[in-house]
Amino acid sequence: MELLQGVDWKTVVREKSPLPLALKVDLMAQVCEGLAHAHQLSIVHRDVKPSNLFVHLRTQAKILDFGLVRLSTSVLTRTGKILGTPNYMAPEQITGKQCDARSDLFSAAVYFLSS
Repeated sequence: MELLQGVDWKTVVREKSPLPLALKVDLMAQVCEGLAHAHQLSIVHRDVKPSNLFVHLRTQAKILDFGLVRLSTSVLTRTGKILGTPNYMAPEQITGKQCDARSDLFSAAVYFLSS
């Protein structure tokens, strides 16, 4: 397991020390690239939220906690089961419908637009 040095996005917001806009945009792009890579592997995170996004050494974004992952090839999770953190969930996720890559992007956008 990689040892990370830095803070999660939740801490960044709580400390009210805003990141420079260029850095924030770069970190957001890195999160989106990470999610795109997971989605190419048919992995849907399903719990993208500030405490699962980490700023490593103030230059690199990391996506943490893939504990609620859904593989598109898996039948282990069922539609109708609500998993995740409601404040950042996509509408289909809140209503218990099947999530896909767009659900992760919705969650990331909710956070990035509100921070």
